Amino acid sequence: MASDSKFLMEDGTKVESKVIWGMQERSKEYFLNTFMQQIIESGDMVIGLDIKWRSGCPVNLITGSNSSFINLDGVVLTCCTQNRCVLLGMKKYSFWLIRQFFDNKDIIFVGVHIKDDVVTLRNCYGLIIPNAVDLSEMAVDILHQPRLRAFGARLLASEVLLEPFKARSASMARVNWVTEELTQEQIECATTDAYAAFKGWQEVFASLSLN
Repeated sequence: MASDSKFLMEDGTKVESKVIWGMQERSKEYFLNTFMQQIIESGDMVIGLDIKWRSGCPVNLITGSNSSFINLDGVVLTCCTQNRCVLLGMKKYSFWLIRQFFDNKDIIFVGVHIKDDVVTLRNCYGLIIPNAVDLSEMAVDILHQPRLRAFGARLLASEVLLEPFKARSASMARVNWVTEELTQEQIECATTDAYAAFKGWQEVFASLSLN
């Protein structure tokens, strides 16, 4: 599955999303390198991160130290910048490629309620994200509003941006994310959640700079 979709976010931004797990390995490498290069050229070294998967730790997916591949079966990782998102998961990837992307010390991966998810990625998949930031915890510390800890990505972004993000549809609460063919609604859902984390970070970080 490799497809392009464009979505209009609540703040009027058009975001292009690409699901890449149907690509050939060389095409995945080219796309991720291009995605990373655009981030570097923009100077905004932050990626909004959303993680969706089935319950429990997958079996026999931990990558050995000598393995050249990492199997991301059962997880969808959405990475989003100001106007572009990439959806990873569901297939085997070059371990070097994935590590190069997520282990970049200059890039911050920010998400909402991702602390436990990041631990599970490390324990179950051997995937380490050293620069992962939980926006919900950061927002509480900087804005001194404990109630923000309970907010999801969209509600948190709505609160700090004063720009209402539409809540997920009821169908997304029951949807199967362990499928090779995501619907447009699923892609939009994951894109919006990751974008909301990205925009929320920008506002919370701006508040930190003003203090």
